[in-house]
Amino acid sequence: MADSSLGPKEREGFKITIRWYLSWCARNSVGCSVGSARDFIEWAEEEKQPTAWMLKQWNASILKVMRCGKGGKDRVAPLSEKLVADIETHLVKVRALFEEDLHTCHAKTGHWGAPSVR
Repeated sequence: MADSSLGPKEREGFKITIRWYLSWCARNSVGCSVGSARDFIEWAEEEKQPTAWMLKQWNASILKVMRCGKGGKDRVAPLSEKLVADIETHLVKVRALFEEDLHTCHAKTGHWGAPSVR
């Protein structure tokens, strides 16, 4: 994104949203695809109840790296090599946090996974 026409503040917002999406993909054991991007936006809209402006920014951020493939098939657009190391480091941290939360919940409840809250 360094070579994009985005301003520094907008670029940082895009990075945050993309990291959030990648974390969501890791937590849900799904790959990065157009379908998972749609699922993420649907989840985020329901979970966070964003303003119209925020939702537009989230969509724009993800659309910056995702694009529809021909024939209705999903595909992943390549990420800049500059982002790969940061994304990999972030995913390792997210996975470790997930494992820690999972084991903490098991230690407290005797069950694997989070209890359902309604």
